[in-house]
Amino acid sequence: MKAKTNLFFLIVSFFTLQTNAQKTIPSPQAEKDFDYITALIDTLNQLADNTENEYFRLHCESMVAVIEAKSSYSASDSAFIESIYTAFNDETDTCNAKDVSTYLKRFIAYHIV
Repeated sequence: MKAKTNLFFLIVSFFTLQTNAQKTIPSPQAEKDFDYITALIDTLNQLADNTENEYFRLHCESMVAVIEAKSSYSASDSAFIESIYTAFNDETDTCNAKDVSTYLKRFIAYHIV
């Protein structure tokens, strides 16, 4: 139950990013071959390892903990994780989730579980 609640808050917190992210549409085969869950976890772990900002590190680690709390993912979970991955990797977005200044300027809130 706690994992569902945490996933809900994660979904709400990134709704703005999802609407602002510019998606590129990969080929259907490339989309099937790409593991967005693992890619997002790897991205978040890398960000946590390479930041000096303690809150951002905890934010990234908390997101990983929420994602890893589930053993299986619904189609909507997977689609949402894909949109979060896209938001973290959209360098054209002025509120890029990888940029600590986005959080410091309060464009995006930290979420720590």
